[in-house]
Amino acid sequence: MIKTVGNILGMLLDTCCLVCGSPLPADQLICEKCTDSSYNPCRTAGEYEIYHAGHYTYPLSNIITLYKYHSHPRISTVLSGLLSRLYTDMDMNLQAFTVTFIPSNRKSIFEKGFTPAELIAKKFSHTFGLEFRKIFSSESKERQVTLDKDRRTSNVKLYIDGHIPKKTVIIDDVYTTGATMRTACRLLAEQSLRVVGITVAKTS
Repeated sequence: MIKTVGNILGMLLDTCCLVCGSPLPADQLICEKCTDSSYNPCRTAGEYEIYHAGHYTYPLSNIITLYKYHSHPRISTVLSGLLSRLYTDMDMNLQAFTVTFIPSNRKSIFEKGFTPAELIAKKFSHTFGLEFRKIFSSESKERQVTLDKDRRTSNVKLYIDGHIPKKTVIIDDVYTTGATMRTACRLLAEQSLRVVGITVAKTS
């Protein structure tokens, strides 16, 4: 009888992957298959050292959309895990670095109730025992996702709102035109010994 009740409770507590619908334990939101399929590391060539855990295609694009626009802040653990894997595979050697993040504008924070990059950055810093610090603030009037390439660049209004560390990791969720990440790197590179940008996904 006890075993039967336990089986029933297990069935009731089981849930499904929010992306593919595969059965999952109640404490998980995304299955391992979707997580593993999302990982496709790359680096953006250019003036700054910027890495990406994957490309903004299925299933990673779906995971990020669920995270940012469908009230699933717990998915930050999954996305932080991808960055942790990137850190290890790329052998970045970021000991003694300070971790920070790209801030959202006020409208985005109000709508979501959280800052996507901040949650990911906090978990990432905790995983590797790195210092976490808020360095930037944003005065952007519009959300980047709503703008074309030219307007994204002019919309970036980042300023330094804290002490600049000697070595910094900047975390963001999606790298589209790169306007925001490059601006953040430029602001710190003038006074930092090394600045590294890391994002969850890069668009094509």
